[in-house]
Amino acid sequence: MSLVQKIADADPAHRKIFVHGLGWDTNADILIDEFEKYGEVEDCKAVADKVSGKSKGYAFILFKHRVGAQKALKEPQKKIGNRMTSCQLASAGPVPAPPPTVAPVSELTQRKIFVSNVAADIDPEKLLEFFSKFGEIDDGPLGLDKQTGKPRGFALFVYKSVEGAKKALEEPHKIFEGHTLHCQKAVDGPKANKPFFQQPHQHQHYSGGGGHHHPSKKSKYSGSGSGGGHGHMMAPSGPSMGYNPGVPPGLNPALGQALTALLATQGGGLGNLLGLGGPPPAGSRR
Repeated sequence: MSLVQKIADADPAHRKIFVHGLGWDTNADILIDEFEKYGEVEDCKAVADKVSGKSKGYAFILFKHRVGAQKALKEPQKKIGNRMTSCQLASAGPVPAPPPTVAPVSELTQRKIFVSNVAADIDPEKLLEFFSKFGEIDDGPLGLDKQTGKPRGFALFVYKSVEGAKKALEEPHKIFEGHTLHCQKAVDGPKANKPFFQQPHQHQHYSGGGGHHHPSKKSKYSGSGSGGGHGHMMAPSGPSMGYNPGVPPGLNPALGQALTALLATQGGGLGNLLGLGGPPPAGSRR
């Protein structure tokens, strides 16, 4: 047994501890004073910034014997200076990151579903009847064109219960009057007056119809798409591009404007060279 203990004591992996959460003013002397009460300290490395010389907030303590490290780790949290610190065996690896905080999903959001590929010729009443077979619907279809009352390629339904929404999503692709409807959970988008970053090949951002719609205030189908409340991530749509008649297709508009200004001052030679057209440079007529 004594031989085993000697071998274990010889291995630094059993004697070195890692301390983190230290204050910026912590140095090796402070750490040795704190940890030598658990056992003889063989080495102490308080990691400091090379420029400022201040502590980076962590350190390594190497005890002379394994029992010293064991005693120090009986209380992994220690107050050193005015900071509460944590200790662990250095061989245990990096401190695991805390789990990410996930915002709770509201009960209302769990009752919403988003339906894409809804053709404009689909009757909203028939669509409502179709989705009602999965559960009682509290509101919908939302997202209709407020002028025509027809679908704009998508629709939103709010079920009375979360179970109704889940049942509607059991089969995400549904055939309705010859159209394949794609169903998914409705995702609340950014709130009003907050910037929304649109990623490439994006989803359009719809800021209406997400809140609880009250039929008593508005017709269920008229103007549903302009209601307030949370937005939703919508179906993919092609990016809108403006047309600048003075710029060749595919050329960045800002670059085109700069080239146009350059042509106006330098003549048409550069334009012909770049394939932009324009009058030939002086002296080049045959």
